[in-house]
Amino acid sequence: EKALGWTLVSRRGDNSRLAVTLTGAPADAAISAEARHPLGRKPGFALTFAADGGGRFVSRQVLPEGRWIVRYTVAAQAQRFRTEQDVR
Repeated sequence: EKALGWTLVSRRGDNSRLAVTLTGAPADAAISAEARHPLGRKPGFALTFAADGGGRFVSRQVLPEGRWIVRYTVAAQAQRFRTEQDVR
């Protein structure tokens, strides 16, 4: 992330979907993610995202209430980075 100059910030948005802001990445960037419960009490699952313009993305899936660890993968122009964030 730092080497590429890309920054990803996520939060729980409207309707319990994840709202992601991606800065510094090329316009054709795509985001995917895996969510897992930190205590393993709920099964993990994949998240896909739709671009919302201006480096903003919204998850197509709802993130259930509670704490989740989300591992994001961002890919653009043959470059890729991964980051993990705690979402409550």
